[in-house]
Amino acid sequence: MKKIFAALNEVVDKSKSSRAINMLAEFNQVQDKKEGTAAEAAKYYSMTAEQGCLIGTHWMGVFYHLAIGVPKNLDKSLDLLRKASKLGNG
Repeated sequence: MKKIFAALNEVVDKSKSSRAINMLAEFNQVQDKKEGTAAEAAKYYSMTAEQGCLIGTHWMGVFYHLAIGVPKNLDKSLDLLRKASKLGNG
């Protein structure tokens, strides 16, 4: 796992690839029993949401709704989920 994280971080550092960033977010999201991983997932999804990525935008909407790694903010949640919908999220 450490090698995968290192390789993904290298790709992110060099290219800011939204796919690589989302993979880091997904890895952190599923490790919800480890302290700090929800905040790390939110950090990565936020990066791709800022890039206009549907996946990051959707998940940040969910995270703000459920207060996963970020403070609960229903206004931000609705804005992000609407934006994700406009980007094509069903």
